[in-house]
Amino acid sequence: MNTQPDISRVGNDAVHKLALDAGAWMRTDSIILDEAQQIETISGRPAHCAAIIEDGWRRDHLIDAEYLNIADFAHSGVNYLENAMYHALDAGANYWALWLEADNIERYFAYNPAGLVAMQQRLGYRLRPSWVWQRKRQGRTELVVAVTNGGVAGVPGQLSLLLYAADGSLLDSGMLDAGQPYAGRLRMASLMLPEGFAGDEVFLRAKLTTKGITRTVNWACAQPLDDKGGIPIKLLPDNAKVWRKDI
Repeated sequence: MNTQPDISRVGNDAVHKLALDAGAWMRTDSIILDEAQQIETISGRPAHCAAIIEDGWRRDHLIDAEYLNIADFAHSGVNYLENAMYHALDAGANYWALWLEADNIERYFAYNPAGLVAMQQRLGYRLRPSWVWQRKRQGRTELVVAVTNGGVAGVPGQLSLLLYAADGSLLDSGMLDAGQPYAGRLRMASLMLPEGFAGDEVFLRAKLTTKGITRTVNWACAQPLDDKGGIPIKLLPDNAKVWRKDI
């Protein structure tokens, strides 16, 4: 749904509400020249609703000084295109929509990679299990996982956590609330191992369900993953001396 404000009073606001209530995502074709109302609408959207921001004016990514308005941005050390990229991050975009100028984008990246690198590192949602606690509960082993979102946007749908044994069997799974974990925040979840489970390593994977379609999520972590995208978790044995009574 385009977030163009209803400046002509022809019903845009009513269409916005109708579309969002039906689960539509938001989009805008630029982030520099657009109205404050449009930017507020995007940045204040529900966490599970994705926002798509297009690269806007001067989208062909040329690298000459006049095209990039370098003179106007000389005091800040950034150019027009960088400014647009950083503003997309400010508004919490899930996606930066590029027009079909692949060779120009590659040339621009070689000329000045800073803005595109920042987007690669922060755009959308970036999930990783930051903490994993293990405790004994009701005669079984419980893992409490804190999933952190290092991106600027919430999760566009519902995230499922799935815990597998080394032989590929599913041990437990669960689904977080829509949009969780929010941008820059974390969300905890509990996963229970079967009674008597004796494996010394398990694998945590994630999937995202959006508009009825489920896809695998790639963990944004430094640790190596298995061939199915799972992060290995080493379990404590029952006789370990480091067990704690609470977490």
